[in-house]
Amino acid sequence: MERFEPRQYSETEIMEYDFRQAVEGYDLQEIETDFDESAVNSLRQQLAETQAFILGEMHGVKENPDVIYTLFKKFGFNNIALEWSSREFGEFIQEFLVNDNLNFEDIKDSRDGRITAGHFALLKKLKDEDLLGKIILFDENTIGETSENERDLEMSQNLLDGLGEGNTLIIAGHWHTQVNPVLEPDGTTKHPMGEHIKNSIPNIPFGNIRYQKGQYHNFGTRDFLIKPDIAPISKATFRLSEEGKYIYTIPEAHSAIVPNSNNEEIDFG
Repeated sequence: MERFEPRQYSETEIMEYDFRQAVEGYDLQEIETDFDESAVNSLRQQLAETQAFILGEMHGVKENPDVIYTLFKKFGFNNIALEWSSREFGEFIQEFLVNDNLNFEDIKDSRDGRITAGHFALLKKLKDEDLLGKIILFDENTIGETSENERDLEMSQNLLDGLGEGNTLIIAGHWHTQVNPVLEPDGTTKHPMGEHIKNSIPNIPFGNIRYQKGQYHNFGTRDFLIKPDIAPISKATFRLSEEGKYIYTIPEAHSAIVPNSNNEEIDFG
C-alpha cells in the first residue's frame, strides 16, 4: 500500500493562516477614554475650519486601530489617510472591503507594523457602520528609494491632493507628523510631511498617540522605554498639551499581528 507523507506547510502559508485568523478574530472596540472637554471642543473647532487632523503613531501597536476607531466615533471623521501605497494596496483594499477577499500575497512582505490585522478589522467595521467615506493612501515610495526629504514632500503632496469633503484623520509614523523642521546632529535639516501640510493648511491640528509601556512590532517585537518620571494612568486619556498638540495616551501597548512576523533584527543605523 502506498504511503502518503504528511504535507509540510511553508513559512508563508503558516504566516497567512495566522494573519487571517487574527483579522477574523480581532475584536475592534472603542477604548474607554477620559476625554478632556476643553481639548475636545478645541479639536472640533479646528476641524470645522481645516477638516483634517494629523495623528502620529508608533507603527506595530495592536491598539492603534482601536484608537482610530474611538476618534472616528468621537469626532465624526469621514475619511482615513494611511501611510500605505495606493499603487500596491489600492485595489487590494477595495477587493477586501467589497468581496471580503484578503490576498495575502500582496502583503506577505510587510514587517514594519504599518499594516496589521487590526487595520483590516477597522476598515471593515467602519464600512459596515457606514462611517467610511474615502481612503487615502499617500506613501508611494519604498523606504530607501528616495531621500527622506523627498519622500516626506511627496507624501504631503499625495495627501493634499487626496483630501476632499468631510473630516479626514491622517495617520503616519510619529516622525512624519512633526510640523517643524528637524535639525539633525550632522547639521542637515529634515522636513517632515507634517511641516509641508502645515504650510498649506496653517491651522491644521496635530497630535500623537503615546504609550506608557508595552511592546510594538517593527521588524521584530520591541519594548517601549518606560519613563519613570511620568505618573502611570489606569485608562486612556485625551489631552491638549501646552504647545497645542493633542495627546492620546494609552496605559499599555501590545505588539500587533503583522503579515510577516519574522523577528530578524535589523540595524537602524
